[in-house]
This record gives sequence, C-alpha cells and structure tokens, in this order.
Amino acid sequence: MQKQLLLFPLILAFGFLLLSSYSEGPFNYGAGNRTGSAGSGVGCSASSTCHSTTNLNAQLHIQLFDSLNNSVINYRPGSTYRVLLREIAPGNTRSHFGFQASIVKAADGSTQAGNLSIGSTPNIAVYNAPPQLVEHTQALAGAAAGANYMDTVSFQWTAPAAGFGKVRIYAVLNAVNFDGTSSGDAWVDTTADFDPIPLAVHSQALPSWSLAPNPAQERLHIETTEGPANIIIRDALGRLLLRSRTNAAGNAQVDVRSLPSGTYFICLEARSGFLFKTFQKE
Repeated sequence: MQKQLLLFPLILAFGFLLLSSYSEGPFNYGAGNRTGSAGSGVGCSASSTCHSTTNLNAQLHIQLFDSLNNSVINYRPGSTYRVLLREIAPGNTRSHFGFQASIVKAADGSTQAGNLSIGSTPNIAVYNAPPQLVEHTQALAGAAAGANYMDTVSFQWTAPAAGFGKVRIYAVLNAVNFDGTSSGDAWVDTTADFDPIPLAVHSQALPSWSLAPNPAQERLHIETTEGPANIIIRDALGRLLLRSRTNAAGNAQVDVRSLPSGTYFICLEARSGFLFKTFQKE
C-alpha cells in the first residue's frame, strides 16, 4: 500500500486504533478522541469496547519534516510541514495498523494548533472534532522488516501564527494481527513537543527574490539580490523534482516543462538563509 509523507510544529496529538469494528477509524466509529489530548482517554483502553491492555514492545516514532524534506525540531509559524509516523510492531503476526492524531497547544492540551490536512495520502481522513483529529479510514497494511512489521503514514500540518507557543504531539499506535478480534494486538502511546523558531531567526536578513511568470508553462525567470544561490523545486509531498542554480548576478531561467500541471514549492538557498514561494504550472 502506498505511503506518503508530508509536514507541521505546535501541539499535535496522535492515536492509533484498529479492531474489526474500528477499522474505519475510532472517531468515525463513534469512539471519539483517543489521543490523550483535550482531556480524552489514551489509546484503546480508553474505550471498554476496544483493547484493554498495552503492549510496550510496540513502538511509535514521530518526526516533523519541512518542505525541503529536512527533519526539524522547531517550527516556523504559518509554514506547512509533513508529519511522519513510523510504527514498529513486535513479532511477525501484527501486519496491520490504525491511528488517530490531533495537534494542540502544549500548555493546555486542548487548543487547536494550526490546521491538519491529508494532502494526497490515501486511506486517512481529518475530522473537526474539535480539536481536529486525523485517523485511518481502513486498516493500513505494514511491511515485513526482519522479525517485525513496520509501517509509515504521513499527513500535512500548517503551523499556527506567531505567538502561539509550544505544541505537543500526542500519539497512540495500535498494531493488529487482523483476525477480527483484539486478541494478540498491541497498542502504545507517545508524545512529542515542538517549539517555534526563535524570533531572532525570523528577523534574520534574507535576500529578496522574484519569480515570473506565475503560473508558468515552460520556464521560470528568477531574480535575487544575492547570488549565486541554489534553487530547489518540490511537490506538495516534499519530493525533490528539480535542482538549479542562479548565476553570479542572481539570475536564472528554470525549465519546468517536465512538471505536470499543479502547485509546487520552490526554495531559494542563499548564503544568508533560505526563502520559499509557491508557483503554478499550467
């Protein structure tokens, strides 16, 4: 099954849940928020109709990636990130996974932080609970990895505005043997915090630049006050598509004819820092 990755920082809460009756997602099924945020119960044992025990051999790891596909520990207000969940199920029987997630303010555990979206990742959905919850819509098949099963799933997160403060990711994973019962399944919860980038970084002097035309059909003309600089183009999932470079005067003509129609992220990497823009390919 195709898994895709994508981006966010604030308070984010994740919960993984899977059972035959919960295979379309715990919130969708009526079990509500199981991430531990907003005063909710944590994981499957929070519901008497779901799993009642925790198996601490299961592992859940949370990472945040920027538009250049770099793993980050701080977020830039208003920027969009890819949140990646990496699951490891002990043994060779738990072949499928389920999850739920929410992003909230770390200080109170309930205030919605930014905005969640699925991007183009299949078999997940976002619900405006509040706070927003993202979860599976069907059992997510893992891949055999030695003596274990592993899986990754990702979604997009747009960070809140400046001044929001630290965010937290609450997460709970359920790895299941897909036999239609809760017997032999394993769930585990975790959290991760992200602080905003310090104000000093926001105020750093960065080069000004422009690109035209936008939308573009064949070529993008780029001009910057600082050159030479690297030019990197990625799609909405953060995948690298094109690399180029301005000349010493800070100018470049980037051929985009190979790109399908759509929206893309372009990054200018200069000596004093980097800036992002989006452009449309017709």
